[in-house]
Amino acid sequence: MKTDRVDTLGLLRVLLRLERGETEMTRVIWVPAPAIEDARRHTRERERLVSERTAHRNRIQGLLAARGVTAIKVGARDWPDRLAVACTGDGRTLGVALLAEIRREAERLTLVEHQIKEVEAAQHAALKADTALAATACS
Repeated sequence: MKTDRVDTLGLLRVLLRLERGETEMTRVIWVPAPAIEDARRHTRERERLVSERTAHRNRIQGLLAARGVTAIKVGARDWPDRLAVACTGDGRTLGVALLAEIRREAERLTLVEHQIKEVEAAQHAALKADTALAATACS
């Protein structure tokens, strides 16, 4: 039966080994300060949003490719307008339900692209503030 005393002795043995430089059993992990963690938020969120944007584009491209539409490049400036006149590989127009699904996916894509711009603007503002702070500290 384990007791707190046994747990404490085990922990002390590990700490003594670490103090002697024996790093095989244990590693020291430095926890970053909350301000450093907070500064990383923009980068992490942007990475997630870019990944989500890629997923939306690939999903739309896949829906089109499954019907034989390969001439439309999702992300090009006029791609939503080209959907209305797009034809399948065998010359038929795209179905109403397919167009509706693609338009809903395009709305999600637009939202993600807008959020990416917001995060990038916040990153830029934070970088400017850090640069200004560093410049005043050096003066």
